[in-house]
Amino acid sequence: MKKIAYLLLAIIMLATTVVSCDVTRNPEVTPEQGPFKTFVMAQQNRDALYALLRGAEAPNNLNAADIQSDLYHLTFLDNNSMNGLYNWRRQSVTDNDFIVGYYGSFYSVLMQSNYFLWRAQELLDSKEYVLTDTERKLLEQYIGEVKVMRALAHWRLVIRFSKPWDGTTDNDQYSGIIQILSYDPIARASDSKSSRADVYKQAIQDLNEAIAAIPEDANKEVKPAIYITRDYANAVKARVCLFMQDWQGAVDAVNQFVNNYSLTKMTGNRADDVAALNRIWTSEDSDEIMVRLYATPQFGAVRSFLYAGGTNMAYAKDTDKEQTRMHFITPYLVLEKWVCDLYENEDVRKEVYTGTRPFYREDYTVLPFRSITKYEGNPSLNQDKSIREDKFGVHLFNVGEGYLIKAEALLKLGRAGDALKALADLRKARGLTTSEDDYGNAQEVEQLLRDERVRELVAEGWRLNDLLRWGAMLKRSEEQPEMERIKQAFNEDFIVHKEGRLLEKDPKTEQMFVWEFPTRDLENNTNLNENRNWK
Repeated sequence: MKKIAYLLLAIIMLATTVVSCDVTRNPEVTPEQGPFKTFVMAQQNRDALYALLRGAEAPNNLNAADIQSDLYHLTFLDNNSMNGLYNWRRQSVTDNDFIVGYYGSFYSVLMQSNYFLWRAQELLDSKEYVLTDTERKLLEQYIGEVKVMRALAHWRLVIRFSKPWDGTTDNDQYSGIIQILSYDPIARASDSKSSRADVYKQAIQDLNEAIAAIPEDANKEVKPAIYITRDYANAVKARVCLFMQDWQGAVDAVNQFVNNYSLTKMTGNRADDVAALNRIWTSEDSDEIMVRLYATPQFGAVRSFLYAGGTNMAYAKDTDKEQTRMHFITPYLVLEKWVCDLYENEDVRKEVYTGTRPFYREDYTVLPFRSITKYEGNPSLNQDKSIREDKFGVHLFNVGEGYLIKAEALLKLGRAGDALKALADLRKARGLTTSEDDYGNAQEVEQLLRDERVRELVAEGWRLNDLLRWGAMLKRSEEQPEMERIKQAFNEDFIVHKEGRLLEKDPKTEQMFVWEFPTRDLENNTNLNENRNWK
């Protein structure tokens, strides 16, 4: 067991380092951050912004919230890195590295987005630095792309550091987050919180301006796109409208892009259908991917702690004198039984998004468990083709989510039949049939919608946000029965932590569904400190 402990410590330290680095939210102006004197300087700054966006939208950042959720149980392999979040300990939820990283990454996107918008507009208006007509049109497009980033960052922050939209308190003066609309690091550091309504209103305004500025065919030279498109601006608008209860706005936004992407076609041959759906995550060339940020073996690819795979040197047997290269699967979090049971056998996602894998080491086939396999990785991103690296690109949006947004909004508009049609279209692309006879009323369609959001979006960081938005109870329950055999094999008192295993939380009364602002920010900003999320 000592070999296991040392290996896990190294893996956990690496994972924590990736998500916990303190991204400066108050960068100083350097000579490199002076005015854009050429179009090339604007392009370079745009590329730097996409690098920031990649880190903010990476699964390890977005999945921080779901450590608290009812999707997973925490295992003994965690080595205490996630225990505080998993068990909803107040101090850990305040200053956990994952939360600080999330907050810092999106505020960094905000600050640098505003810097770009300032300098790009200067360049457009400049009499000194002349742009060609082509450069001018491209720069206007880039401004649109960056306004999408600013809207996305504000929205990501407001859904985590503010209570959900309720139609009553949204206009309260300090109900939202610090809204940053200009580049002035010193002044912005002490800004007051804005109302929730103002944050959403500005996000919609930025997105509408972006939709007008980005040509329909812009950034679609390759599929999937590696830069923000007009379709993605509409996709973010659909998300924002859904969370602010603008149901018709959400439907309209989805309708702007949903028919531009083809859902996976099922043939009835299981092997072919698995291979087809796997194109979303394994080869990452599926027609369902709207935007997948640029990634190569050397640059831009990411990993996920939810898959927790890695190749290392180890002893195949205790009697071996030399180590060999082996693939390990060391999950800190394992799916709860109810999640595994949610997938019907006919559902191709049961094999593609989640699957049966050996616990701890790939050759331990007698110790199978249900694992997140969505993030097993794209082999084309391995630098050494003989070694699995479990890397993939950052997906900004896959079209399946659009069907779920549309279905939920239609349901809220009282159009349960149309909502069921949208869900049926998605389910057909996953190998399932959907009979209207099985969903005779709006309540049954709503439950199907909620189940489908888990099946389709598992491991993408949506669960805690959805429970909060719905006002639905969080209830952890039974662990996978396979954990008992693993417990015996490793001679451990527990594989899944006993503490928190059956935890229940009600978003109507539990304030920790919403994150508190990091302590450093509370101490440095009087307004934040006086208007805390946790009273």
